[in-house]
Amino acid sequence: MKSITNGFFTELNSIETITDTDYNNFENFVNAFKSMVNATNVAIYLFDYHKKEIPFVSKNILSWCGISAEDVNKYGYDLILKFIPDEDLQMLIDINNIAFDYFYKSLNNECNNFSLSYDFRFCDFMVNQHYVPVLFKDNKIWVAACYVFPSSQKEVGNMVLTTDNGSYNYSFKNKTWTKQSPIYLSDREKYIIRRSAQGYSSKEIAEINHICETTVKKQKYILFEKLGVSNISEAVQRCITNGLL
Repeated sequence: MKSITNGFFTELNSIETITDTDYNNFENFVNAFKSMVNATNVAIYLFDYHKKEIPFVSKNILSWCGISAEDVNKYGYDLILKFIPDEDLQMLIDINNIAFDYFYKSLNNECNNFSLSYDFRFCDFMVNQHYVPVLFKDNKIWVAACYVFPSSQKEVGNMVLTTDNGSYNYSFKNKTWTKQSPIYLSDREKYIIRRSAQGYSSKEIAEINHICETTVKKQKYILFEKLGVSNISEAVQRCITNGLL
């Protein structure tokens, strides 16, 4: 398995103090993680910042663009980077540096409740990656889990950092973080999102709840405004990214 290069590693995310004992315990963690992931359909991989390798890849990680988990295991990030446009690759390097800088300078005790979401192009698809640190060593990120979803966004970027203190949007133009206003969904709104994610139309949701279709469409419109999205696919992704369901 090849290591990542291309400017992804700096002193901010370099970790050197991992012992053999740490890795013995890590094997148990990976086995437990595999069992959990195998019970879901989530596309996910683990990244080890000490070895700069990918120790685990779910079977369906990139199946939607014809890349097998075996290939990812064999070639690591070198294979993944091959299918990312150069301009997006530079953005990912910037995201990596910006996020780690913010993480180590600003989060302090929030490190166990930190996640990052962003969009980029891969194999001519727009994808969303949700990044979550899962193991730490000496107050630095040792292992992270990366969840990969087809994105509903039309533009790259859209970086959102989430902590216990709220969610923050990053402006690449202004190079600043802005705290998002909290979003609260009613039980009815959560119901509509969940049913829509299952493929139910507005008409079908209305029939199930014995209300008129116009009412459901109006509720969706209000929900889209609240979430700052334009369609149900974007609404579902925004809810997943921000843990609103």
